[in-house]
Amino acid sequence: MGNYINDLKKGEYNDTNYYEYWNQCRMLNYASEENIISLRKIIQEPIALTETNLKQRGLFNASLLLRAVAIENLIKARVLFMMKENGALLKYNSINEVINKEWGKASHNPIRLCEKYGIKLSDNEKELIENHLDHMLWAGRFPFPRNSDKIKSNQILGGSQKEDMNKLILRFADEMNLNLEEL
Repeated sequence: MGNYINDLKKGEYNDTNYYEYWNQCRMLNYASEENIISLRKIIQEPIALTETNLKQRGLFNASLLLRAVAIENLIKARVLFMMKENGALLKYNSINEVINKEWGKASHNPIRLCEKYGIKLSDNEKELIENHLDHMLWAGRFPFPRNSDKIKSNQILGGSQKEDMNKLILRFADEMNLNLEEL
């Protein structure tokens, strides 16, 4: 594993490299899935113990946060790829410049980024992203949601959300001409 701090100091790290965002998305998505596996094991235990309850809530919130940030990184990878392909990325020296001068408030809202860059999303993809928007802001960091009315009570970590996330990753991989040996 490379040391990006040393790469930054040597001027060898490109923080607008879409492939780095792509890899971050995949790493966080894998971590989310591992949390889900651990959560399922704990759920099998009796719920009477306070520590077990804390573990369940922690793994649940962490899984949502990891998947939300994975989604955000995936969308940013796709947008950075598009900007690189059309030459727009050449006028920026860092991701901070891209965020401040190009993305603005859309930076942490994947739906807005997709709209801004004409990335079409299926209904399932849009629902997946919308289900995780508030988790990008609060889950795993704060004990309660900022906008509880937007949180669906039936958040599902596995099943269709896992499949929808993997389909979105594969679709973007195809659109960015990336070869995946496995997902």
